[in-house]
Amino acid sequence: MRLFAAVLAALALTSCTGGLSSDWEGDVRFKVVRIVPLEGKPSRVGLELDQDQPQGRLTTLGTEGSDLDRFPPDVKVGDLVVCKVHQHDDNGLDGVEIKTTVGPCQKA
Repeated sequence: MRLFAAVLAALALTSCTGGLSSDWEGDVRFKVVRIVPLEGKPSRVGLELDQDQPQGRLTTLGTEGSDLDRFPPDVKVGDLVVCKVHQHDDNGLDGVEIKTTVGPCQKA
């Protein structure tokens, strides 16, 4: 009986707080603003949001970045791209330390 009560309490807590973790994923349009070569690592692509903020996101998107290997080989500064964006919050209770992953991307 105690186990049953503990399970019910955990379910109630989870439903009230939205769970212990939160995820969001969607396609987002960006403009390539820079490509930065890094010594010993993949080049990084700097991106600026080129649309309204997506609905349901966990945190505001703005200037983001991703490794060059997540883009078409002919990508250049000024290109518009559509990228898969994934946001994950391990502790959905606080909204702090939300991890944003950008890519793969394709030309818009």
